[in-house]
Amino acid sequence: MQYNRQYKDIYKIAHTILFFLENDMRHFGITKLMKLFFYADKYHLEKYKKTIFKSMYTKLEHGPVPQSTHALLLDALSLKLDNGYPLEYEEEAKIIDYFIDINAVLLDGKKKMLKFQAREDMHANKDFFSISELEILKKISEEFKDISTDEISEMSHEARAWKSVDMRQPISIYNLVDKLEDRKFINYLYEEQFSFRNSFDIHKIGN
Repeated sequence: MQYNRQYKDIYKIAHTILFFLENDMRHFGITKLMKLFFYADKYHLEKYKKTIFKSMYTKLEHGPVPQSTHALLLDALSLKLDNGYPLEYEEEAKIIDYFIDINAVLLDGKKKMLKFQAREDMHANKDFFSISELEILKKISEEFKDISTDEISEMSHEARAWKSVDMRQPISIYNLVDKLEDRKFINYLYEEQFSFRNSFDIHKIGN
């Protein structure tokens, strides 16, 4: 597949999944994966004041979920099954499908669980990540490797992100971190960036 810079964030998602697979992540279904994305963004934001992924999180029953990433992976499954469903992220889903084989399996003959497997000869490309991002992904891999889906979901319910809003409501980046001093700094940082962008746009229009 030829690399397309337009979809660089999608490549990062695909190679993050490959990274977790190569680090022998256990109980690795879509619910746990969504929590791994959450904790990766949370830890990186707390330490480096920016997230790894450009995801907006929503409070759902099993914890914070990056909704667009969740929808993308479901589209990749639908693409593979060719079930005729309209896809919201068709081109992006093709990229995921190129690197990752996604399957829906039944647990105890009851509920479906999405399972991930690397396509043949596919390996995580660390060039898609900064040094700090790789540091956090390694930390996430070590910390959550053996934790079950239920355990990581329950842990996420203790985070400020999940407690800060009502069910199915978006979680602000301000509330992704727990400590007040971190939230104040992040709030200031993002307000400054927003102010700069507005000034920059006005300057461009003026010219």
